[in-house]
Amino acid sequence: MKTVFSKNRWFRAVFYHATKPEQSIEIEFKAPYPIQKNTDYEKLAIEQFNQELRSRIIKIRDIEPVPST
Repeated sequence: MKTVFSKNRWFRAVFYHATKPEQSIEIEFKAPYPIQKNTDYEKLAIEQFNQELRSRIIKIRDIEPVPST
């Protein structure tokens, strides 16, 4: 059996609103490369996103009311 050695590489994930896909946020995160079948890349992206929120790397620029329809 061939052993695959991996190292971390930058990946990009795009988070989007399910009903409004034009609203999105991109983040970059490090993960094993080449892609490993047993690694949950979506989970790694979510963990990085949450970490960036907690550490205030992702910030809120504006808060405004949405017009009523």
